[in-house]
Amino acid sequence: MELFKWLTPITYWILIILWMVILGLYVVQERSDRLDGQAMRFLLAVLAIDAFRTLFESIYFGIWYTARVGLLPHSWFELLVQPQNVFIPKLVNVIAAVLVLAILLRRWLPNLIDEHKQQKHLIDQLQTEIQERQRVEQALRRAADKLAEKEQLLNSIIDASPSGILVVDRNSKVTHFNQRFIQLWNIPEPLLAPRNDQALLSHVLHQLAEPENFLKGVEKLYESNDRSQDTLPFKDGRTLDRQSAPLLRDDQPHGRVWIFSDITKQVQADQKIRNLNKHLEQRVRARTDELEAANHLLEEQIAKRKRMEGAMIAKERAEAANRAKSLFLATMSHEIRTPMNAIIGMGELLLETKLDHDQRQFVTILQNAGESLVDLINDILDLSKAEAGELGLFPEPFHLEEVVGNAMAILAIRARDKGLELSLRIHPDTPQELLGDYRRLRQVLVNLVGNAIKFTEPGGDILLEIGPDPDTPESGRIRFSIHDTGIGIPKDKLDDIFLPFTQSDTSITRRYQGTGLGLSISKRLVEMMQGRIWAESQLDIGSTFHVNPLFKVVNAKVSASINQSAIFEGLHILLVDDHDDNRLILKEMLESVGCHVANVIFDPEAAEDSVRRALNQQRCDLLLLDIHSQAHNGLSLARLLQQSEAFAKLPICVLSADQRISTLDKARQSGTHYMLRPVRKTELLALITRIFSPAITDLPPATSSTPPKTDHAPPTTSLTGARILLAEDSPDNALLIKQFLKESRAVLTWVVDGTKAIESFEKQPFDLVLMDVQMPELDGYQATRRIRALESKLGRTPITIIALTAHALSDDQEKSLAAGCDAHLTKPIRKRKLLAELIHHLDKKPAENS
Repeated sequence: MELFKWLTPITYWILIILWMVILGLYVVQERSDRLDGQAMRFLLAVLAIDAFRTLFESIYFGIWYTARVGLLPHSWFELLVQPQNVFIPKLVNVIAAVLVLAILLRRWLPNLIDEHKQQKHLIDQLQTEIQERQRVEQALRRAADKLAEKEQLLNSIIDASPSGILVVDRNSKVTHFNQRFIQLWNIPEPLLAPRNDQALLSHVLHQLAEPENFLKGVEKLYESNDRSQDTLPFKDGRTLDRQSAPLLRDDQPHGRVWIFSDITKQVQADQKIRNLNKHLEQRVRARTDELEAANHLLEEQIAKRKRMEGAMIAKERAEAANRAKSLFLATMSHEIRTPMNAIIGMGELLLETKLDHDQRQFVTILQNAGESLVDLINDILDLSKAEAGELGLFPEPFHLEEVVGNAMAILAIRARDKGLELSLRIHPDTPQELLGDYRRLRQVLVNLVGNAIKFTEPGGDILLEIGPDPDTPESGRIRFSIHDTGIGIPKDKLDDIFLPFTQSDTSITRRYQGTGLGLSISKRLVEMMQGRIWAESQLDIGSTFHVNPLFKVVNAKVSASINQSAIFEGLHILLVDDHDDNRLILKEMLESVGCHVANVIFDPEAAEDSVRRALNQQRCDLLLLDIHSQAHNGLSLARLLQQSEAFAKLPICVLSADQRISTLDKARQSGTHYMLRPVRKTELLALITRIFSPAITDLPPATSSTPPKTDHAPPTTSLTGARILLAEDSPDNALLIKQFLKESRAVLTWVVDGTKAIESFEKQPFDLVLMDVQMPELDGYQATRRIRALESKLGRTPITIIALTAHALSDDQEKSLAAGCDAHLTKPIRKRKLLAELIHHLDKKPAENS
């Protein structure tokens, strides 16, 4: 019992100490910043209330038990600790509980209220954040959708881009490329799927023309992270433009974007432009040099005279020079044509008389020379016509060999005088009867052969070769080739020689004379005849000029009977000629008609012995001699042979370019036949026919300057009784007109000037007037105008007036027609043409004048 007595208070005090510890812990915990959470604080509050209650109870019962055992004054707590009075412990318990509750309420109620508010605020804030997060998530979803759309659009744009695009990361790994990139680099399918970067790089490098430079450039760019642009040449000729830029993320490089464009056409165009610019720059530099030189020259001229004054003076002088040139050309043409009209006309009349063979040949050569002189005059006038574009062609039928032979007959004299060998070769298959302007053809040939004679040194050879053009199938395309052994022409001058007043060397003009005009006119004439002219040459060896005009081929009948004659069949002819080209030409001519031709092995030192030996060894019906040795010429050798009994009756024909009368007389006296070179086939065959068949008289003339069957005068019966007034101040030309009209029985009245022509027109009626336009006192233009005025005044029917003039410029015909003339004839006038013109106008308009 004693133990129990002390055990109870001890126990209570132990409990008191424990609860005080708990209360202290609570206070510590309550002030601790690390304690949080509403549930923990509520638990501690409950424990605190119970602890206070238990504390008071423990104190009470502790005092009670202490007083009971006598440790406290018994009287001090007797009332309070009466076991029968339980009100006090209960009251203490309640007061303690109230105090504790008050303390708790004072301590915790505001906290609870604040925590509640905070929780509500946190809940509201949390809801707001949740709503905001939902809005943000929706916005993010919308942004993601838009980003996906933009990404899809960007991918579409990249794939549709005309440029190839390649994206690589910082480790040079391919991350993206478009279809155009695949096409530009010809990337095969196996390299695309695994994206084997090494294989892809190898494939790319294999296509490049400079792979090493490509790699160096890429490495340099990755080191610097700069933008770049350059070009990549390919082995196949393509060129790509390459641009690159770094891919940045947070201002840090994460790779590169490469853009490739095919600029091959642009590069080629740029190259063409550069070449063109280079060419233009060269031309500009050349032109600048020329302009600088011209400016320098101009400055020198300006220094001498005032600019405007000098220009006006120069202009006036140039115009005066042009007028003087035109006047000079017109005057010279008139003054030369007037006497040439009489010369050629009288030669034509003389050919109509009875002449022997030699006389006819002499007159023909004279007439041809006159016509050639007129052609030379025409060359001068043709320059003005060519500049004005008034050169024209007048086609007529003609015989090719005859026209060429006439031209060569004149040129042969010049060649002989200079010591040249002039030959003519016409191929057997060359058409002879042609339609074209034979006068222009003769003009071209005279110019070209004349130049060959001029520029060939004595002892040289000239060959005119004629035949169908081997480069064209046209039957009328004839090629004329003039070969010479002259001085030659440099190759770089072959085109310039056809320019007016141009020669291959300016010194040639002083050495050989000439203006360089003939080739320019010949070029224009040949081009008008639908042909061309060109030259081949070697310096100091010779030149060959070719022309190939086009003519119309007509049926040939002239000389056909001679070519087909049986006289030539089996005829043995021995040819003695010291010139290779002549032997070939003569042999070709004679063998084409059936003759047997043999050549003599000629020894210049023993010419007579060589010929005699050949005559003794073979049959010979005719001997053709054409030699020019130091010991003999053809004529002297012929006389020696004729003195021998064995060869006294042998027909001998000497071929020579010597046209002197004394030489011809010697040949005729010795009974030797004589023929001028270059030999024409028709004349040679006609000579052989005369030798072996003297009874045959129907032979073509030996020489003629006009085409066959075209130069005969037309029937003149319609001119009988026609009254013709001739106004002409030249007695020679007046006589010529009278002779032309002699057989026509026309009545011709001649007056010497325009005034007398008007007087005669007033006194008596005429059917036609031949009016010379340049006469003293009153010229033909003024006389014609006055006659037309008189016709109008007197009421007469207009009479036909034909202008006769030696003026041949382009506007002369227009002046005649403007003055009132009906036609215009240029001197020299051919008989056939004059009669045809008269008949045409008189038949068209019978005279009704009264």
